[in-house]
Amino acid sequence: MTFLFFSAVTVSFVLFQTSVAPDLWGLGKFFDLIAIFIVYLGIFRPIRESVAFVLVAGAVMDSLSGGPFGLYTTIYCWLFVCIWLAKSYLHVGNVVLVPFIATAAVFLENTIIIMVLVAVDDSFVLSPDTFRNILIQLLWAGSVGPFIIFLLRKLQEKLDEHSFEKIFKYGR
Repeated sequence: MTFLFFSAVTVSFVLFQTSVAPDLWGLGKFFDLIAIFIVYLGIFRPIRESVAFVLVAGAVMDSLSGGPFGLYTTIYCWLFVCIWLAKSYLHVGNVVLVPFIATAAVFLENTIIIMVLVAVDDSFVLSPDTFRNILIQLLWAGSVGPFIIFLLRKLQEKLDEHSFEKIFKYGR
């Protein structure tokens, strides 16, 4: 059930991000929802459940984006590793820290994308519009990201409770 839930979340976020968000007012520069999903996986789920979906989400985004193949897989792997390492030093599930972690994840993602663009494209120039778009994404991530993370957590808890009750209701 968990893998079906993760698959549904990945597909829903990709569909929303690629087809709905660009047409809504104010969401044209929306942050990457899959990055927030990776934050959720890194904070609240065990590593054995998460690694496969980090790789799958990266492959899906790599196939949909126009960037170099492997870019999003690399970004999501680095995000997951950074969050996994931060868990040993911080209580990352804390309500106060989650907005900062979500914002830091989007900032790290944008930083890696800019580094790749600088390395690949000789004519790439950082413009004020680029910084404005990154700032908008960081504001969105800090304000909406924690709600998405806690919504995913509650949905996962409900799914786990339902699965647990079903097992004991019908036997083994």
